[in-house]
Amino acid sequence: MTITRGILAAAGLVLSAGCAAAAPPTWQGTLYVSAVNSACTNATVAAVGDFWTIEYRPKIATTDPADAFHILGPRSSMLMTTANSNGKFGATGLYNGTWVDGFARSVTVGPTSANTAAVALTLPAGVSTVTATTRFVVIKATIGNWFERNTQNAGCTVTFDAALIRRVD
Repeated sequence: MTITRGILAAAGLVLSAGCAAAAPPTWQGTLYVSAVNSACTNATVAAVGDFWTIEYRPKIATTDPADAFHILGPRSSMLMTTANSNGKFGATGLYNGTWVDGFARSVTVGPTSANTAAVALTLPAGVSTVTATTRFVVIKATIGNWFERNTQNAGCTVTFDAALIRRVD
């Protein structure tokens, strides 16, 4: 009887693990900082030539949360979500962000006129919008007030190019 209960309990765990909600589609890759303006003078912010890891979680279904980037770099990391009313990054728009620097200090920024995000997606031939089955995404973005935590970094604008592949979860 005890062995039977154990087998049933183990089978229940295996079956329940298969019924868990699927992770949202995520694309992961590398971004390259291709340009910074003169306001990015603090070396702990970003420099041309930096390579960072990026994850992109797009709003695909109407019930999904807003588009988001999670960026992990050599000096800091950040989570950015679009503040656009349609929930998607676009050619123009604003963002919300949480930045963490190399000293584990964080700051949260809201969508002000300086926190701009101009994001262009390039998709494979024949693909017009990101879907859960899109394999590759190329992103070119210009982000205003990059890691703006004090007047030292105010107005820092960073342009990056990123190549991402859909992560298999």
